[in-house]
Amino acid sequence: METTVIFGNKTILLRNYDAWFPDNKEHYPAPVVLLMHLVAELRTGQPLPGLAPKEAEILEYTGTLEVGKYYRATANFSSDHGMTLAPLLKLPARHTVSYGFPNVRDFPQLTPGKDSPARKIVFRVLEKEVTSSLKLITFSLEIVRVE
Repeated sequence: METTVIFGNKTILLRNYDAWFPDNKEHYPAPVVLLMHLVAELRTGQPLPGLAPKEAEILEYTGTLEVGKYYRATANFSSDHGMTLAPLLKLPARHTVSYGFPNVRDFPQLTPGKDSPARKIVFRVLEKEVTSSLKLITFSLEIVRVE
């Protein structure tokens, strides 16, 4: 893959790169890694994990989610239901929802599956999948930070 990025009179050429490669942070300076992520996001139209939001980009979670947006919400924990968001997600009639936090293990202060106090989290909606035959809506949510 090759991408040319032009900033005024500077040109950066990215060749044979993969924004998902886990060792990028070890081999390239942070601005180049960020640039790889942004270019990959522009090419695919899908948000990539690992980018920190600006405070103005974070919306208060009110029961609705949109792919690519950042939200601040209260996460509740129970041994029965794991980690859930409050308030509950607003759904169409007769639909069910499932949401996963693929990077929850990166945040040891969060304890899904155990009864523990509620915490404020900031997260990004990475993906929404609707299975119409099952009336199931599935979200993939990336935790950005715990407050």
